[in-house]
Amino acid sequence: MTKNKEYQILYHFSAIGKKTIRASSFEEARQKIESNTFVQPDEIIKILEPCKVYEVHPSKIEGLDLDEHHKIDYKSWGSE
Repeated sequence: MTKNKEYQILYHFSAIGKKTIRASSFEEARQKIESNTFVQPDEIIKILEPCKVYEVHPSKIEGLDLDEHHKIDYKSWGSE
């Protein structure tokens, strides 16, 4: 029986998210979302397309510093 290994995966995805924003108007709320470079959603409603994997790192290999971003594998999920 093979033991499962752990991997850290860096990826991005496109999704529809929901966020509650306090603002005086609809336009102000919209501007806050569209002008912010990072918005942590309250809820992810739907992922629009397959995730795109940039890097895959084994979590537990001695001597490998994950902060150095050694590229080990590159794939696009859903392409297999």
